Amino acid sequence: MKTPSDIVNTFANYVTRYVSDLSQPAFVAWIREDRVILSVNPGNVKNITALTRDNVRHDISTLLGGVPVKLSNTTGLYFQVGYQPEVKRFRLDSVALNLSAQPTVTSVPIGMTTNGPLWVSLEELDSVLIGGTRRMGKTYLLHAWIAALIYGGATRLYLWDGKGGIEFKQYTGSERVNVITDLDAGLAEIKAEVIRRKSLFGAAGARNIEEWNKGLNNRMEAVVLIIDEAAFIGDQARDTLTELIATGGAFGYYPILATQRTGISEVSALAKTNLATRIAFPVPSVSDSQMILGRAGAERLPKIKGRLLFVYRAAMVEAQAFMIDPAIYAIETDGPVGSDLLLFERAMRETDNRMSIPVLTSWGISEWRARKLLDDYQGRGWLVEGPQNTRAVDPGILRVISQGLER
Repeated sequence: MKTPSDIVNTFANYVTRYVSDLSQPAFVAWIREDRVILSVNPGNVKNITALTRDNVRHDISTLLGGVPVKLSNTTGLYFQVGYQPEVKRFRLDSVALNLSAQPTVTSVPIGMTTNGPLWVSLEELDSVLIGGTRRMGKTYLLHAWIAALIYGGATRLYLWDGKGGIEFKQYTGSERVNVITDLDAGLAEIKAEVIRRKSLFGAAGARNIEEWNKGLNNRMEAVVLIIDEAAFIGDQARDTLTELIATGGAFGYYPILATQRTGISEVSALAKTNLATRIAFPVPSVSDSQMILGRAGAERLPKIKGRLLFVYRAAMVEAQAFMIDPAIYAIETDGPVGSDLLLFERAMRETDNRMSIPVLTSWGISEWRARKLLDDYQGRGWLVEGPQNTRAVDPGILRVISQGLER
């Protein structure tokens, strides 16, 4: 395990070759609990492009015995260097969502990372922007969060999809869930609750919901607004929402906004508000990634349904979202049809729900076509990684096909 001194001294020795004036400071170091953040002075660097190349991160990591080194180049040039080598014990496989693994009543599932399953509490997330190309898993993630928060039983949910409640209609009547069709009215109700809490907190001398709930029997529940398609938000609602994002966090209000229309000017305005957490599914361009994450990266994600990038504790984390059973959570699933459906039915009959290039070629499909089909099916969420280089039929798709065969 490396010490902060090891990291700072090694980085100082290495970066000297890129510095213009050695008599001037080249970087500033911040010592954190799990890493050192090194902010380079761009005005004292000979060639900023050379310093941002991948080989620089690799060299620094090697000199420090393989510790993780991450670089962000946004408003400044930052190297984040961990104290000990990462041990990648988990693959980014699709794993079924297990609600019993919820660590706290306000935690939501992000997915499987190389360090294992990741859940994060609403308190850490604060406010969220989720974006990505259609059919890449954005709405599935929202349903997984809704399921977890209902399971936790400590959250009041407001759900709005901009399509008359079609996406969230199955939650109508659920305890602690309000499916709203009039966003202005829903936001007015939330704003009134925030104002009420502000008065209560002031009288009790509590600065935030954590202090209010500490040691009290009458625990105040979190209020979560989930919007699935932020591009449909009207002008009045957008103004109220912006105000709530800025002031509501201390009073237990957590907005979660999702969109697939990252180029819309209304979404751009919301993205520039104080949304603390960013999650991106695969997107087609760097500009789309910049809109969601504030940086590039999501355009390089593999086009696999559920694959995402998550800006967490100032670092980029790649994850594979958990699978959720459409039959349990009543999520509409587009399954295979026509010749694709015939292949899935054959896999169910003959290969224990597995597909692979050798299997498909044995069925008379060319190797090139087999590879393309497998990638396409996995990208649609119909297949997940299976054992020994095979792909397994997604449990949700398996159920849909089985029900169709029964009928």
